[in-house]
Amino acid sequence: MSNTTSFENSDIMSDYEPTDVIPFINVSLNSPNPAPQWPTNNRFNVQRRSIEEQIFLALITGIQTPLTIVGNLIVLYSYITTKKLQIYANYFVVGLALVDLIAGVFVLPVFSLYFINGIWVFSEQLCEACKFINHVVVLASYLFTLVICVDRYQALKYPF
Repeated sequence: MSNTTSFENSDIMSDYEPTDVIPFINVSLNSPNPAPQWPTNNRFNVQRRSIEEQIFLALITGIQTPLTIVGNLIVLYSYITTKKLQIYANYFVVGLALVDLIAGVFVLPVFSLYFINGIWVFSEQLCEACKFINHVVVLASYLFTLVICVDRYQALKYPF
């Protein structure tokens, strides 16, 4: 009697090895402690860039990230220190500045390295966390922008 299952004997799987059943994680079923190993050609790779492109992108993102952080800190500082700015209509602008500050601190530096290098150099957990933060921040930014537009429309349509 054979040790193989009917699944392994099927014509569909005849060209595959046991490690190919799970395409994204390479697990050796014959080793005593099968440990997953991320493949070298994983989905995080993108086209490698030339050194000139990397320098150019590093300059652009090296300017963009600090400007994002400093600009949003200026907005928050102005709101906190100036009493005339502390009105209901500016709550949404402050919310937008906070969301953009979170993006500038947590998302832009990490994704800039990925964009410049063309390969993800961090763990998959950090990738998933950054993607989650990025999606939440972008959605919140869209919603704050929508609320600001509606608020400004209401202020123009019904001034008093």
